[in-house]
Amino acid sequence: MIVELTPTKVQSVVQENTELSIETISRLGTGFDFDTFLVNDEWVFRFPMTTSAADAMYEEHTVLNGLSLPTAIPDFEHWLDRPFGYPLPVSAYRLIRGLTLESLEFDSFEWSQLAADLGNTLQSLHVAGDDRTFFVEFSSDYLSPEFEELVECDVIGLTANEKSSVNQFVRNCHHYKTKSLSARIHGDLGVEHIITNGQRQLVGLIDWSNTAYGNKFKDFVGLWGWGGDKFTAQVLSNYEESPRKYDWQYIRVNGLMYCFHRLKYVAASRQQDLSILRNRLRKRIAETSGMKPSDPP
Repeated sequence: MIVELTPTKVQSVVQENTELSIETISRLGTGFDFDTFLVNDEWVFRFPMTTSAADAMYEEHTVLNGLSLPTAIPDFEHWLDRPFGYPLPVSAYRLIRGLTLESLEFDSFEWSQLAADLGNTLQSLHVAGDDRTFFVEFSSDYLSPEFEELVECDVIGLTANEKSSVNQFVRNCHHYKTKSLSARIHGDLGVEHIITNGQRQLVGLIDWSNTAYGNKFKDFVGLWGWGGDKFTAQVLSNYEESPRKYDWQYIRVNGLMYCFHRLKYVAASRQQDLSILRNRLRKRIAETSGMKPSDPP
């Protein structure tokens, strides 16, 4: 981190660079690239930790200004290019209120409207492509010492049978290389970045710092990690393109890895209870037991 940020330091930066009158400040979270604070229960201030994160925030700002989606996205009403008290740009947008999808259990509510909202939103996003083809390649890099270490990690807490099931599932992956049309993607659409309301409708998508042109099915990885084949297929029923079998392999294997990495990250940061994330991973392992990653749903 470039500067150690505390609520007192953030208050100083905000007061010196904006006309906001500070009443409350709380830390929303610290990620790999940003430290984020909520000011006056209204403004989300994002502080990039590195120059590369600042560059990503510039790109995010540019992209979001040109997007028109059927759901809320951050609107950077405060942009501090060279703020006093912090060596990198700082941005702020009005809080998009609601619950993250990560905090909700798949079986706890009727989610067909949410699936429709997500399918329509991703369709609107992905049509903003650049008409270029690119190669999508899937290799067997998951069978690496790093992957084995992740599966064996104590904080993950898998049984011997669950570990065996995961390893067998990944061994059934096929190496492939195919062409696809490039699309504008969110790039990091984990369910921690999806906001819902009390009626479990889609309210907004946040944290666009990894947005790029690329494989559209990357934006379905986190959805599969949350609700498996059933939820992903429902979202896709409101989307104009059907995944090929190797696209399903891409979604499922990366979705499983997403569950692993998210659980490990949350455990290290101690930001929330692990039971929901651990149960979610176990459900995905059980769902994929005995199947090949490219099997049709």
